[in-house]
Amino acid sequence: MNLLRVSVVVGMVLLAGLPFVCSCSPKAKIERLKEECSVQVSDVRVEAITLLNMELAVDLVILNPTSESLTAKKITYTISLNDVKVGHGLVEQELELVKMGETAFTLPVNISLISLTGGAERILTERRAECTVEGYILIDLFLADFQLPFQVRKEVLLK
Repeated sequence: MNLLRVSVVVGMVLLAGLPFVCSCSPKAKIERLKEECSVQVSDVRVEAITLLNMELAVDLVILNPTSESLTAKKITYTISLNDVKVGHGLVEQELELVKMGETAFTLPVNISLISLTGGAERILTERRAECTVEGYILIDLFLADFQLPFQVRKEVLLK
């Protein structure tokens, strides 16, 4: 009989302490991850250029300082050259973000210079352009997803 009472008391203590054992609510966890994780654009470079197209490589570094690995589901981005939006894209690829570390990812971008309507001549003549890359990475959590934004403005030199 005493063993039954002890079991009931231990069970009640464990149930009462359960909220303290669980790290936090999903919403609080997302807010914490948004504060701790980040995305940086380490480089934007021209890989190839023709009269019609320009291929860029955008190097992203995703920092995950938490003690759990995360999964990125997709990357959404827009590209502007000399303040003219020239494209946007979506990469739907699962990317494992290492815990307590950095994960590198190169975003391949193909830009049609025809969409610049006159600006292409200036870029090809000056052999440089101001490039703005902005977007977000969608991180998958068990109960919810959240977005990590990124943005950079950088002068790219044409080879």
